[in-house]
Amino acid sequence: ATFSSSPRAPSSPPKKTRKKQARLANLPVFWPIAGVSAPPQLRPHEVDIVNRLFKVDSTLITSTSDPTDLPQWDVPEIAFAGRSNAGKSSLINALTGQKSLVRTSKTPGRTQQLHFLSVGGKKGSLPDLALVDMPGFGFAAAPKKVVDEWHALVGGYVEGRRGNNLKTTMLLIDARRGLGPADHDFMDFLHDLGALYQVVFTKADTVTRSELEKQIQKAQDVALNADRMVGGT
Repeated sequence: ATFSSSPRAPSSPPKKTRKKQARLANLPVFWPIAGVSAPPQLRPHEVDIVNRLFKVDSTLITSTSDPTDLPQWDVPEIAFAGRSNAGKSSLINALTGQKSLVRTSKTPGRTQQLHFLSVGGKKGSLPDLALVDMPGFGFAAAPKKVVDEWHALVGGYVEGRRGNNLKTTMLLIDARRGLGPADHDFMDFLHDLGALYQVVFTKADTVTRSELEKQIQKAQDVALNADRMVGGT
C-alpha cells in the first residue's frame, strides 16, 4: 500500500452554499430607501464599542415564565420577538458568535419563557447589556390557554420594563413571508403598551432588493406611530 503525505486541496463548498455566499456578498449592508426612516450608520468608535461588547462570550443568565420573576438590575435590555421560524435564534446566535445559547420549542402548548442572555461585562459581574429572547407568536393551532399565557408573560414584561430596562424590541419578520396579520397585531400590542420597537427583516438574501424594499415600505406604512423607528437589515 502507498500513501501521499502531500496536503489535500480543500474541497469546494457545495453548490447551494456557493450560491448563498454570492447572494450575501452582493447584498448591501445599508442603503437608503425613499420615504423610509432607518437607523443611522454606526460611527467607527461606535463599531469599536459593539465589537468589545460582543467579544465576551455570552451566557444564558436566567429563564422565566413568570412576568413577576424578572432580574432585578439596572442592565439595559434589548428584546427579540417574531413569528415561528422568523429567525430569532439564528440572529441571536450570529450576534453572540455562538451556535446555540437557547433551545426553543416550536410546538404550541410547550412552556413559554423569557430567556435573558448576557452581553459584555466581566466574569462574576453584571453584563453590560442583556438580550431577551421572547417566546414566538403566531401559532395558528395554539390553544387559547397558550395565547393567554403569552399575553400575560410578554405583556407583563414589556409593560414593566418599558422606559427603564427595556430600550427597544426587535420585531423579526421573514422577508419571504413579509408582514402578516400576526406581525401587525404585535406592532399594535407594543404601541398600546407605549414600547419602542424596530422591524428587522431576516433572510433578506432570499428575496430581490426591490421585493425587500416593498416589504420595508409596507412595514413603515402600517406602523401606528411615525416616530417609531422602522428599518430593515
